[in-house]
Amino acid sequence: MARIAPFRGVTYSRTRVGEEKIGDVVSEPYDKIDQPLRRSYLSRHPWNCVRLILGKDEDFADGALADLKAYPRARAYFDAWMSQGVLARAERPALYVVETDFELDGRRLVRRGVIARVEVSGDDVKFHERTFAGPKGDRRLLLDATDAEFDQVFFLVKDEDASVAGALADSTKGRAPDLVARPEPGRRDRLWAVSEPAALAGLSRSLERREVTIADGHHRFEMARERWLERKKAGKATEADRFRTAAIFSTSDPGLTILPTHRLVRLPKTIPAASVPERLAGDFVLEEVPAPGGPEAFTRLSRGTIGLHGRELAKPWLLRPRKDRDPAKALASLPESVRGLEVSWLHGLILDPLVGEAKHDVGDVIGYQRGVLPALERVSKGEYDLAFFLPATAVSDVVRCGKAGARVPQKSTDFYPKLLSGLVMDDKRGEQ
Repeated sequence: MARIAPFRGVTYSRTRVGEEKIGDVVSEPYDKIDQPLRRSYLSRHPWNCVRLILGKDEDFADGALADLKAYPRARAYFDAWMSQGVLARAERPALYVVETDFELDGRRLVRRGVIARVEVSGDDVKFHERTFAGPKGDRRLLLDATDAEFDQVFFLVKDEDASVAGALADSTKGRAPDLVARPEPGRRDRLWAVSEPAALAGLSRSLERREVTIADGHHRFEMARERWLERKKAGKATEADRFRTAAIFSTSDPGLTILPTHRLVRLPKTIPAASVPERLAGDFVLEEVPAPGGPEAFTRLSRGTIGLHGRELAKPWLLRPRKDRDPAKALASLPESVRGLEVSWLHGLILDPLVGEAKHDVGDVIGYQRGVLPALERVSKGEYDLAFFLPATAVSDVVRCGKAGARVPQKSTDFYPKLLSGLVMDDKRGEQ
């Protein structure tokens, strides 16, 4: 089973930043930050961690920092903020309990987990999602330049005996959080450092001998593993290189939420958008969505259904597999555990024939969008030709695919809300 270890985390200083300003210095993960949001973070606070996770060469910087490229500059910012007391390293190794309470569809939900180092050196972490060289290469450049991790990979563990949930509760009972961030209306993240020996031992025991599955962050964890192996072979690996920080959540946590990530498609000029429904009729039954159609039908998709909308389509459609065309048989080359997932049908039976498998990580061909209305708007504006809508993947499907070692297409799961970047960081140079 994966080895879990405490670490001396680096956090923003409540006194230096201001307790009410912590939400202004953290951010969404790098892959959720588009250029408008990045600019917003840059203007929100001079110490916002977007300067660490997603700086650009052309960003304004004072003095000697102006001469540095983006990722070496990130390390310079990190060092400067440490020396100025903006950031502070914990005195003792700790595990970190993280709690997020948030609103979704009029409900108030709470999700609790633990942040720890997870060993990358073995094969005991289960993957379920495909990865691509581009994102891994980008994150490798940042890690090589900084030797620091500013965010966490998202992990799942089964907790049938509720010992993880019990240990989380025990380790924070009667304690005020060490850090509170309110990054947006309706969301609050609280962080407790657990370093007292008895509480730390209890939390560690609850995680022992448990199989962990990556829910989000495949590129970062796989890159960290490849980097450790390379550095080990070259005789340069440190103890810290053997680990990647992760936030670990129970699959039975009542706040654990997955949203669907919809696909936007720009078609080749040789394929008219109006011809797509007919092209799909060989594998799917197409049901017209009654007028005015669209948002409501696509927001509440049942399992076994894919939605389709396009500017040049006469009507929106719901797609369901034909009874005489079993997707499991049509996708026989895929592992059995992923053949029944709608996202596998979409990629294997629809996107591959339309744009080609190699184009799934090319942003000007395939786009990924959370939320039905933003996807419809992007198609309406002509940014893409088609939008395909998916139901949410179940947590049990994620674990099952990971256990089987089966990879599903990228962005098959959108665990909501995302973990905050900058809430707790791991400075690997601090141990060298």
